[in-house]
Amino acid sequence: MLQKQYHYLQHKRLSGVNSPSYGKKASPETIEKIKKAKKLQDTVSPPHKGISHSAETRLHLSELAKKQFSNPQNREKVSLGLRSYYKNNRPVNCKKVKCVETGLIFNSISEARKWLGKNKAHISECCNSKVKMSGGYHWEYFND
Repeated sequence: MLQKQYHYLQHKRLSGVNSPSYGKKASPETIEKIKKAKKLQDTVSPPHKGISHSAETRLHLSELAKKQFSNPQNREKVSLGLRSYYKNNRPVNCKKVKCVETGLIFNSISEARKWLGKNKAHISECCNSKVKMSGGYHWEYFND
């Protein structure tokens, strides 16, 4: 029983009616503090931003990269890896999609999204029969 209560409390959302501050208004001082904190947060950049490698380090990294790809075995490994990932000029894990109305076949949902100008999730949902249409077209997965 105790474990069930813990599980319930752990996953209970603290938003809306469940929030301890539901229905309460923040004081003007608190609102100002929040605004200042947000402004400060926007001005602070990540620690790695704006820092570049020294000329010596860049030269060293360049030499390491040249050594790695000058070795024919390493080059062949990289080439094999890319060939197994890309098959017929498209990533292996992509599914072809077909626009039912136009009959156009796209190598991936991303390609279809670029042609259509819509979010790719909508085309995916249409292919999975969750919604009927996306962008005014019907879509389905195309099997070679």
